[in-house]
Amino acid sequence: MMRHKIGRWIIPAIGGLAFIYLLVPIAYIFIYSFNDAGRTNLEWRGFTWGNWLNPCGAPAVCQALGNSLQIGVVATVIATALGTCVALAGALQVQVPQRQ
Repeated sequence: MMRHKIGRWIIPAIGGLAFIYLLVPIAYIFIYSFNDAGRTNLEWRGFTWGNWLNPCGAPAVCQALGNSLQIGVVATVIATALGTCVALAGALQVQVPQRQ
């Protein structure tokens, strides 16, 4: 009986911790994107909208965004093609009788 009670909350707890573990870096990046820092972003220097009002102020940022979008489109096309092939192979699979 005790084992069933522990299993009832342990999986949601581990799932919640994993969710927090994945979201903390994203939250950190989002919060520090408003930081008024120059080159390094290790300490808070004040709030600014400048990073969001002119995202292409640094040419490397726009180039990195373009590269990320290109890679995302290529990966999506490849994954869609492979997924379609696997789905068709599964749907068209012929049942072969087994020998006895």
